[in-house]
Amino acid sequence: MTTVDIAAWRARVRVDAPGGHGVAIGLLLADLAEPRTGTIQVDPTVLRRLVEGGRVHPVGLRRLFAKFVAAGLLVSLLPGVGNRWGVYALALPQHPACTPHRSIRSVALLSGRRGPSRPSRRPASQCRSGRTAR
Repeated sequence: MTTVDIAAWRARVRVDAPGGHGVAIGLLLADLAEPRTGTIQVDPTVLRRLVEGGRVHPVGLRRLFAKFVAAGLLVSLLPGVGNRWGVYALALPQHPACTPHRSIRSVALLSGRRGPSRPSRRPASQCRSGRTAR
């Protein structure tokens, strides 16, 4: 298994985390991951820490795990049995805007997190004259 740079994973979670609780859960996962391998065995103790630290219900946590897996940030290594959720590994998928000379910071700027979420729906004829949109 390839090791993941946990600091880079944290930065990526801050940019691409799903939902409002996604960043908090992602940072907790980084704290709970095995430093050398980046794996997390989600047993009842870890589950309790995630639920309390992220302030989510287990159902919401399950949904966040599914979103992390779908985004490629987590990989399920072993399925859960009983009250254990299984073993997961942190993963860093290639970001579509990444090239070898772009940093995580430039990817954050390209992902649209800093600018408006959508363009104005007003036609140009309704905009005030002499003003430009920022």
